[in-house]
Amino acid sequence: MAQFDAEKITDRFFGRYASCHAALEERITGLGGTEARRRYASLLLHRLMFVTFLEKRGFLHGDRAYLRTSLDATRRLRGPDAFYRELLLPLFHHGLGSREQAYPDAEIAAIVGEVPYVGGGLFEEHELEQAHTIGVADRELERVLDLLDAFTWHLGARPAGEPDAVDPGVIGAIFERYVNLTSTGQKQGGAYYTNNDVTGYMAGVTLVPRLLERIAARCGIGWARLVREEPARYVPAALLHGRTAAGRWRAVPQVPGPPDRALQLADESWIETLDRRAHADRLLATIAAGEVRTVDDLISHNLDAQALLADVIGRLRSAADVTAAWEEVTATTVIDPTCGSGAFLFAALGVLDEVYGLLLTRAREENASGVSSPALRRVVDEADRHPNDAYARRRHAVLHNLHGLDLMPEALEIAKVRLFLALASTLEARGEIEPLPDLDDILRAGNLLLDADVFGDVAGGFDVVLGNPPFIARGRIGYAIDGYATAGLPDVYAPCVERALELLAPAGRFAMVLPIAFQFSAGHAAARRVVLEQGSVWVATFSRNPSALFTSSVGVRPIIVATSPQPGAVRTTATRRWQAGARGALFDTLRYAALPAEVRHALWLPRTGDDEVAALLMALTARGARVGTRVVRGGEFAVGFKAFALYYLPVYTTVPPVYDAARRRVAPPADKSLSFATREDQLLAFALMAGELGLLWWMSTADDFNLGRGTMRTLPIGLEQLDGSRSDELLTLAERLETELHREEHLLFTPYNGLMTGSWDLRRVREHSRAFDAAALDALGLGDYREAVLRAAARFGKSTGERNGTRRGVGWLAAPAQGNVARPAGPGARRV
Repeated sequence: MAQFDAEKITDRFFGRYASCHAALEERITGLGGTEARRRYASLLLHRLMFVTFLEKRGFLHGDRAYLRTSLDATRRLRGPDAFYRELLLPLFHHGLGSREQAYPDAEIAAIVGEVPYVGGGLFEEHELEQAHTIGVADRELERVLDLLDAFTWHLGARPAGEPDAVDPGVIGAIFERYVNLTSTGQKQGGAYYTNNDVTGYMAGVTLVPRLLERIAARCGIGWARLVREEPARYVPAALLHGRTAAGRWRAVPQVPGPPDRALQLADESWIETLDRRAHADRLLATIAAGEVRTVDDLISHNLDAQALLADVIGRLRSAADVTAAWEEVTATTVIDPTCGSGAFLFAALGVLDEVYGLLLTRAREENASGVSSPALRRVVDEADRHPNDAYARRRHAVLHNLHGLDLMPEALEIAKVRLFLALASTLEARGEIEPLPDLDDILRAGNLLLDADVFGDVAGGFDVVLGNPPFIARGRIGYAIDGYATAGLPDVYAPCVERALELLAPAGRFAMVLPIAFQFSAGHAAARRVVLEQGSVWVATFSRNPSALFTSSVGVRPIIVATSPQPGAVRTTATRRWQAGARGALFDTLRYAALPAEVRHALWLPRTGDDEVAALLMALTARGARVGTRVVRGGEFAVGFKAFALYYLPVYTTVPPVYDAARRRVAPPADKSLSFATREDQLLAFALMAGELGLLWWMSTADDFNLGRGTMRTLPIGLEQLDGSRSDELLTLAERLETELHREEHLLFTPYNGLMTGSWDLRRVREHSRAFDAAALDALGLGDYREAVLRAAARFGKSTGERNGTRRGVGWLAAPAQGNVARPAGPGARRV
């Protein structure tokens, strides 16, 4: 509920923020260019938000309405429209941004009052302020103050139950959304808002394992024993949902009924519940048998490495070990080379904050024991020089561990504000305020692809490289890319990945969000090759139906690719689909399946997430057969299909009707077909594609939306393989499926682009398609995989609901169809 509330307030605040920003940008005077006005509007808004956080804690002259008070006082003293130049600029440049706090005007100084020196560069005179005489009218600033006053501001964590509470986390989400938008709301730079669960997972499979490796190696700790002795402690709670405190599964009903949230996760079917339980039991047995031996095993089994890291720190044996661990963590370097507003750096900071906190606790315990060391006492003494431990450890992490690079100076300014807020949020009293650190050395402007040595001072490369590179067509970037194996690829993300991998230290770990085309497209093969050369590789794939990792307006279907330098398998998840309410368990229930070595050599990354599904796909493809071997040009018998898919492959042998706004029948706008020489081949191909075997092939190898001839032709079952003793049974089942599907009551009409487009709803005849699938698997000698196919389909079948205006059957037509007749999908396809 807390996450949902935070999302709602973020949406509400961002809408007003964007409107306020656009108005401010339009009406700032003294800056000629649109880009300069936009950038300065952002700077002014972000300064005022930071001031608001300080104000609400009473840190500014003890006045929790400081900005309103100052506006009124300045207006009385200097008249209208003086607030910006007479008060705000002196407050920024001479008060919050200067140690001397020497104001040029004594009357203004009296209004400013007692304010702390903040430092960090946020309030120093900006280059735009140095070069221009900028003006902002009072009414525009009052609009900003109206926005800020409409919410309750908390420098620390937002309290539960306050619908308008804003904390640094909410502001960070707003910054993350804003940094890639122009004032008109269009995407800029091909980057996207990345949610905290995404950044947290990626930090968890890169930074956490690297820290565990470094500490365990330096201190000689065998952490595998901890996992083996208490397996359930490191298995995500969502995976064990439905177990009692004693570790036993609660009984499930013999006859599946309505959803039971005590037993099932949100949007989980009973098939998935039983599958999850079986998987959890296998996992617990694997751990207990001592088969989790390496850090990479933690990722492959999706275990809680952060909990394990905390346990390892808690068991450090001596002051020397604590000191060594502190040094190892301090020496760990993290970079987001396309950092935008710093979302991934913020996630890394969260991990480091917790680790440094645990180490400081252990350091104080060792100091109190009387057997400490000078080195460890220096660690504690350094922390004690700061207002509190939280500030000390975050400051230490920011200055020693984090690095960011971005093309946009404005994005870097926002990243700085986010990190400053992370520091300021630890302060409890005005007396605790100390100057914020200068972040220019760790957040640098530059082009990842062109500025090769921008972080050349980081010796040996980075321990962790993570982020979300731009997804943008190569032709739109305005400069040439040379010297990369991936330079000729259609999207600039590819050379960004190649260059990012070059930044890694030999033992470094990598994770980035990439487009789904990386997994299968021939045009992206060079990018796959570069990644697969790294060592172990994990690829998690996410749909955008019914919910999406990014906002619903973003059409990208993303994957998360992670690597380690250790030799190992390529592992993939299934294509994950989920309802909005299930997002909280999305990453805890990720499941990887290993692919055989030949997949790496073939540059082929099918999505499975299930060892049996992976085995089935490998068994099918190993035989070298395909549906396409029986496809003929101009054949008399055709299987037609829609160009897009969702829950099933929309195939048919009878063309579904399409109507225009006047209810005249028109040709299907984007249908395709494959032709066959015989009626028997048509029937078998149709039934294979209509069933869950065909769906499994598409959802494992295609892009989760488009349905092309290539996918259909490469379905790895040859029609000749179905000839033989079972052919009569298969043909009978296929014909029955065809007859049952092509009934009027199974027509589904969807409104789109002014048309009512008909399709045959295969979900209504699943008992028939499953009967064919089962017989086909038996004919292939693969009958043991029936349940694996059903499980895969259940995981994939998350309904988005029907589009408004969808109709079933033909009863919605007020009169018989008239006018044009739809073209057949190909020879042999029938009209309904």
